[in-house]
Amino acid sequence: IAKCDEVNSILDSHLLTYYFQPIISVDTCEIYGYEALMRYEQDRNLTPLEILKYAGSLGRLYDVEINTFHCVLNHVEEKEYLFSGKKIFINSLPGYQLQGADAAEVVNRLRKHIGKVVIEYTEGSELDDSALLSRRETYRELNMEVALDDYGSGYSNVNNLLRYNPKYVKIDHGLISGI
Repeated sequence: IAKCDEVNSILDSHLLTYYFQPIISVDTCEIYGYEALMRYEQDRNLTPLEILKYAGSLGRLYDVEINTFHCVLNHVEEKEYLFSGKKIFINSLPGYQLQGADAAEVVNRLRKHIGKVVIEYTEGSELDDSALLSRRETYRELNMEVALDDYGSGYSNVNNLLRYNPKYVKIDHGLISGI
């Protein structure tokens, strides 16, 4: 109950922050892009996976999705010089597509970053066919690419690989550890 209360408070007060992990090109050894990683700084024991778990049980994953897009885009716009010419990978919860005014506002903000944003589908939920078609149209319009996160972790299966047709596949560390 205490963790649920804390997650409610985090979401109500917009206390999630995002760190940007560089993605390095193997060919050039240069920074190709950045993945936005969700964090909550006030309680290091509350991991991003726990936040998602409790937000899910509270019916607040939509709030995580909208917060993610706004916070990441705020940071990218405030520090544009750091992200110039780089891809920005934004984790998205496939089952929680933004709706109405929220969707319109985010799409309008994304128009400033055409060709720069990669939507990274995270594990744990899937898109139905009609939602997938709708997103593909929006992504095409905004020249956005798709990445599949944690491929091989049990959630991101071959079916999702074929359905989402991602440009990038991020293989789960359990499959490549020790290579």
